[in-house]
Amino acid sequence: MRAALLLPPLLLAGCPICPTGELEVVSGAVAEDVIAPGEIVVLRATYGGDWTAGAGACGGHWYVNDVEGGSAALGTIDACGRYIAPPVFPDDLAQLEVEASEHAAGTCADCCPSAVRWFRPGAPPTP
Repeated sequence: MRAALLLPPLLLAGCPICPTGELEVVSGAVAEDVIAPGEIVVLRATYGGDWTAGAGACGGHWYVNDVEGGSAALGTIDACGRYIAPPVFPDDLAQLEVEASEHAAGTCADCCPSAVRWFRPGAPPTP
């Protein structure tokens, strides 16, 4: 009986409970979290009060829809949080998930993403 009581804490020891991070837009004409084709958006991630990445503090691992650095189809993002939307979004793309993490995907720390924000692909801005 005693061994059964110790098992759950041992299973949880690999992935700590982590505070939620925040991903803010530093520059770019993002209105209501809609990103237009070709738009450039600069982001900054903060996490747990002791880690910052993005504008002014390049570093970490940046993902667009789970792809580190993004892709030509979804847009690219660099270690400084500079996201460049593609000239045309895929027709079936409903949302973009941008994530910044201090640790690479696949590590135990991956259970604690630094910051995540969802954007919707939108139409080009009208002149």
